[in-house]
Amino acid sequence: PPPRGPEGAVARGAADGFTLTNLGMAQLGQGRADDAVATLRRAVASSPELPQAHYTLGMALERVKRLSPQDGAVMIDAE
Repeated sequence: PPPRGPEGAVARGAADGFTLTNLGMAQLGQGRADDAVATLRRAVASSPELPQAHYTLGMALERVKRLSPQDGAVMIDAE
């Protein structure tokens, strides 16, 4: 049987930002941060107006230590 939840929805062709964000959150919860980053980049590209996609992408990038200005991250020098 096909996977259930957001992974199943994406496998069946749902690629809207909300579904991709949910999948990225699930991947983060499973410890699959690299997969989550890729999924959440798709979510942001699909629905740039969706704040949850941006926020969750930031969490995933922090987890893999890849925050950069290209991802919209604000770099602060804490002195």
